[in-house]
This record gives sequence, structure tokens and C-alpha cells, in this order.
Amino acid sequence: MGTAQRFVGSTVSWLRSKTLDFYLVVSIIILAPLSILSIYRSFIVSRDFLYDFEVFHVATRLLHDGENPYRAWGENPDLLAEYKQPAGPLNDVYIENLPLYNLPLFPVVLYPLSGLTHDNAETVWFVLQIVMAAAIPVIVMHTFDDRPNPLLIAALALLLLAWLPTRFTLKVNQAALFAIVFAVLALYFDRKDRPVWAGVCLGLALTKYTLTGPLIVYFIVFRRFKTVIWAFLTNLAGLLVFSLMAHKSMFAVVASYVNMVSAATFGNSFPGAASLDGWLQLLGVESRTAAMVGLLLGIAAGVGLILPRFWRDLFNRGRSDPPGVGLLRQDILFLLLSAMGLFFLYHRGYDFPILILFVAFASSRWLSEVLANSDSRLLHVLQGTGLFVALFLLVPQSIIEGVLVPPVSALAADSTQLYVIQSTVTAIPEAVSSLVAFGVLLWALYRIDR
Repeated sequence: MGTAQRFVGSTVSWLRSKTLDFYLVVSIIILAPLSILSIYRSFIVSRDFLYDFEVFHVATRLLHDGENPYRAWGENPDLLAEYKQPAGPLNDVYIENLPLYNLPLFPVVLYPLSGLTHDNAETVWFVLQIVMAAAIPVIVMHTFDDRPNPLLIAALALLLLAWLPTRFTLKVNQAALFAIVFAVLALYFDRKDRPVWAGVCLGLALTKYTLTGPLIVYFIVFRRFKTVIWAFLTNLAGLLVFSLMAHKSMFAVVASYVNMVSAATFGNSFPGAASLDGWLQLLGVESRTAAMVGLLLGIAAGVGLILPRFWRDLFNRGRSDPPGVGLLRQDILFLLLSAMGLFFLYHRGYDFPILILFVAFASSRWLSEVLANSDSRLLHVLQGTGLFVALFLLVPQSIIEGVLVPPVSALAADSTQLYVIQSTVTAIPEAVSSLVAFGVLLWALYRIDR
């Protein structure tokens, strides 16, 4: 027993003697092959899936031919049939059931891909997603920290590429990484007091408003009105270019978008949502009702729990915060809004790479400098939660399916219900991570704002 105790004690002492850079190098060595494997497997699977990217590419091709994509989805399925690709071997996607929800600026930005074949365009988009995923930690760490550790940036980039939600978004070639990188750039330029660039980047991020929409509250609360105006103008310019390409008036394009969204199913028509409405549906709540409950609870949480802490900021009434706390409150609000949107609004796993912002914040040197002497308990909780989220989202989906799915599968009454249960249960890492991050950030806000 004495030998075992001495071994444990010497091991603990050895671990404590190592510097942060040592652990970062070890993390990089572990994460590098995981990220490479993740990218490779995602690319192979994406070849066989026709999913979100087909929607994006068809939209650019329709614009290229002078057609209005929103009208095609809302009123002309026969036109869509002329553009759709043969179904991949892993799924049979009916593109008419996957409307283009992105704002007009998005297909305008992707317009250069319209001249490529579907496979070539998908490959270009896949590579761009890798670049964006690698860029997000670089930007966010230079936003949260004036002196970021290059090893930490490298570890975060590899972590993001190895994450379960990132594998999902790469597999289906979604737009989440596009929205996240521009949301982070908006925050970066906001910190540099460059509202025009911040507004342009925010406008680009808002093309996937279901993910980044709540972040507008941040810029309004802290009175970045010029940034919000430039975000609006950026999307207005996108709408103008879109309307010229489609040979329709701007009003006609807006009307076709509204009609398309109105005709689409409100709520989650696909099982496996990691957000609250997906779990409510698992309990038997109807899709529309579940989506509305999630939306209303999110609004209630924002209005009742978060915004009252920022009234002084919104109405420009002075605060006397200790050094660093004012900026810390800003960071927490930005992260709270991103986590709140994940949990209360409809989101599938491919949107959850945005949680890397929380992990980066929790691991930043600046946070340690602000809280080390004033509130070490808060610092340790934030760092511990960041580590939990980082590791939990590394869990392979095969383990989730093997451990959690079999016990609950017995509850299914038929094959349809079994599919819903299996799809939703596999989203547990994303759901738990977003809820834990939201809860800890909310606690942190109340703790520093006493």
C-alpha cells in the first residue's frame, strides 16, 4: 500500500511540475492524428451524401440561369427537379424538402461555385470549411487575449477539427463554420473599434441567422448601432445583387422568401435535433408546439435572466466595474447568447462547433489574469467546464450509439419511433454541452455582477 501511495504521490508531483506548454504539446500530439482522421472520414462520407450543400449549389446555379431560388423552392418543384443531383448511396434526399433558409447574401457569396460541377464545388467548399475551422481559434484567441499562446491556438484548432459536431458539419457540408468565422470576426473588429468591418462581418454571419441571430442583442445592448446598421446594409446589398441576378424586384424576392418559409414545416421535420425542441418531440410533443415552446422559453430566459443585468449598458448609464470586469461581462454576454441560441432554438449537431468559443474563452490567459486574484473559484469552474465541453464533444458517435441507444430503443413502438429515438439520443453530447455552458455562463454573470 505504501508503494502504491508513493507512486501516486510521485506521479502527481511530476504532473504538477510540468508547464502548460508541456500539456499543450501532448494535446497537439494526441489531437493531430484525430483531426486528420476526422477530416478524411468526413470527406469520404460527404462524397456519398447529398444534403445541405446540394441546396447551396443548386441555388447558385439557379441564380446563374437567372432564376429566383426562393420561388423555385416555394412554388416550382419541377424546376428543382431539373437541377438536383442523383441521390447518393447513403441517402435519398428530396431537395424540395430542404428549402434554402439562408438570406440572399449567402448564395451571392457562393455564386463563383455555380460554374463548377457539383462534385468539384463540394470539394472546394469542403476545403474552405477546413480553412475556416482552422481560422476560428486564431481569431477568437486574438479577440480574448492580447498575448495568445501559439500552442494553445494550435491545440484548439486541432480540437475543433476532431470534434463530433465539426465532423457532422463537414459531412453534410453545412454553413455553420462560415457563420461562426464571420461572427468571431465581427467581435474581433468590434474590439478594435472598427464598426464598418464589424458590421460587414456580422452581416455575413447573419446569413445563417438561425445560428447567429441572437448575437445581434450583444451589439444592441452595448450600443454598437453603427455595426448593426452596416450589418443591415450588407444584407441589403446582398439582396440587391440577388434580385438583379434573378431578374426580380427586391420586394418580389422578399415575398418569395416569406412564402417559401411559410410553406415549410415550422419546427423540426428531421429527427436528431440537439436543441430543446428535439427532446420535447422525443417525449411526444408535436413538432410545431415543441418549436414554439423552445422559442418562448429562450425569449423568457433572455428577457428574464440575462437582459436585466445589462439595462445600464443599453441606456448608457455609467457603471463602475473593477478592472477587466467590464470586458468580462461583454464576453460572457456574447457567449451566453450563442449557447442560449443552441439550446432553445432548433439546431442539429452541425451547428455546435460554435461552442469552441466558450472553450477558447475558458482557456484564455486573459481570463486567468482577471480572475486569478479576485475570484479563483469562478476561474476554476469556467476552466473545468471548458475542459468538460472540449472532451465530451470528442466522444465518438459509435460509443454514444453503443452505450445509450440500446437501453432506450426498447421504448420504441415502431420503426419510425425507433429512428426518432436513436437519432435524438445520439445528440446527447451536443445538448448537454450547450446546456452546461449556458448554465455556467449564467452563474458567472450573476457572480461577477453582484
